[in-house]
Amino acid sequence: MSLAPAERDGFKQFAAALRQGVDLHGIAADRFLSPAFKATHPEAVRAVTSWLDASPPASLAAELEAFAAAPDLEAAVAALTIPVVARTGELDVACPPPKARAIVGAARKGALEIVPGAGHALMFEDLAGTTASVVRALAQ
Repeated sequence: MSLAPAERDGFKQFAAALRQGVDLHGIAADRFLSPAFKATHPEAVRAVTSWLDASPPASLAAELEAFAAAPDLEAAVAALTIPVVARTGELDVACPPPKARAIVGAARKGALEIVPGAGHALMFEDLAGTTASVVRALAQ
């Protein structure tokens, strides 16, 4: 799907911060967990924050820059003949519900699942529901 200019700029700014050595650990949990879940699940905060350590900052910056430069994928999504399930948290700031709606709206067989009160890291905030969703999608 297409990114708005502000979304592209956001990816570029995160990439630039990483290349300048800015420590983004303090904002990782805010980006991926809902406020209520973050406040009551310190183990999830630690896990999400550790994602920034999974690859070198330069690699993560390159990935973010690639997102910023990516072409519009609407035609490619529209060409898919397989079911496409987008599952997002109601409070997801990384892929908000309107963005997920656009993805399934472009798909021939799109389905949208919005998890009330959740953020982006649904494997923490709604593991059972996410697992059930994947199983349903694979059974189609």
